Amino acid sequence: MLIPHPEAGDKAVVLLYDPADGRIVHGYYYEVDPGGKLPDHATLEKSAHEAAALHVRAADRPLLPKLTALHADAKTFDLRKAYKVDPAKRVVVPVQ
Repeated sequence: MLIPHPEAGDKAVVLLYDPADGRIVHGYYYEVDPGGKLPDHATLEKSAHEAAALHVRAADRPLLPKLTALHADAKTFDLRKAYKVDPAKRVVVPVQ
């Protein structure tokens, strides 16, 4: 399980999800040292897609070109909980 470092500076969470059903296929977490600067959204999304290509389950490989990126609020996103995306509203919702 990924545990964020409390002493880290800014953090970013990019979720790659299937726009057909909102299932999150890959989550990308990025943090910088205190005083560091996060990359822009486009760079984070590119990195998320590259990481997904390396780490996604074989069954999800056909979805890679279709995955849509959503930037979650890193301050409120709990890495220990399960989520999906509401594709119509483009918001993160908890999975019950």
